[in-house]
Amino acid sequence: MRIVDGIHRFQAAKARGEAEIDVHWYDGDDRSAFLFSVPANIRQRLQLPAREGLAAA
Repeated sequence: MRIVDGIHRFQAAKARGEAEIDVHWYDGDDRSAFLFSVPANIRQRLQLPAREGLAAA
């Protein structure tokens, strides 16, 4: 399992010592998880590293 969207929220919760956080589970392979994460990051106005942007295209 890995985080495909919300890593900064996760890290903030961890830093605050929270033992649990709300999540949305995504069931899919690595490629589809990556494709799921691209629009999520764009909605948050985060730029993808060049290599990831090329892979997403």
